[in-house]
Amino acid sequence: MAKRVNKLGRLRYRVTLQKPTRVRNSESGDFEDSWADIDTVWASFDALSASEFIQASAETSELVGQMEIFKRSDIDTQCRVLWDGSTYEISGILPIPERGRLRLMVNSGVRP
Repeated sequence: MAKRVNKLGRLRYRVTLQKPTRVRNSESGDFEDSWADIDTVWASFDALSASEFIQASAETSELVGQMEIFKRSDIDTQCRVLWDGSTYEISGILPIPERGRLRLMVNSGVRP
């Protein structure tokens, strides 16, 4: 009997993707920078090992790991991820074509 493949696999966390947007302040009428939800998706998270963290520290001390999500075309490095009460900036996006997924390099440095 063939084993059924779980398409989610390691994608066991629910994360919210957000994009920057501008909204009008109802009191002043001025436009303000804000964030809008794109979608809530399944993701995996892999923290950097100690050696990877030390190597990454040469470039940024805030790089914390990578997330993997199903491939989509509506996100870029201007977006961010909300997960488990924390906000993560997307510092890079690497396609994984053979798996139909994207690897998001994330850090804890948050854009206002």
